[in-house]
Amino acid sequence: MRCRDSNVISGCVRIHPPVKSPASNRILRWASLALVRERINHTRRQLDDVAQKLYQLHLLLASFLAPRDWEHIDVSTTAQAEIASRDVTERHHQNYDKLNSKKLESIQTEIDRTIVNLTNEDLDDATKSILAKGLNFAVTPKSIPYSEFIGGVE
Repeated sequence: MRCRDSNVISGCVRIHPPVKSPASNRILRWASLALVRERINHTRRQLDDVAQKLYQLHLLLASFLAPRDWEHIDVSTTAQAEIASRDVTERHHQNYDKLNSKKLESIQTEIDRTIVNLTNEDLDDATKSILAKGLNFAVTPKSIPYSEFIGGVE
């Protein structure tokens, strides 16, 4: 879910374009993000199925075993499950951090390639961000000229 929320696409669902163009990249990125969402839904359904089977098995074992034996088995399996869950969570965090760092590096290099500094001054990150937008931004006026809008409508 972390990948979905931060728009990071894992290698297992990334679709590579046969034609390199902005339109095909946009289409394939949308499709890859849809695959990430589907993968999350599939995993959640599988977890729900496993939880239901585990509950049924839990009830079955509790009915057959003596209370002392059941307590021992329950404590040991719960500890093993927590260790396995912690290991899987740690591995997922490491994989996400690697994917996210690759995404941040690619964004930073694109901004550095986009901007050509012809002055001798150092540019801060905010200035680089604005210059990287090119002509796709507009400066807003300090005050809105309401009288011009009203006069233009009438």
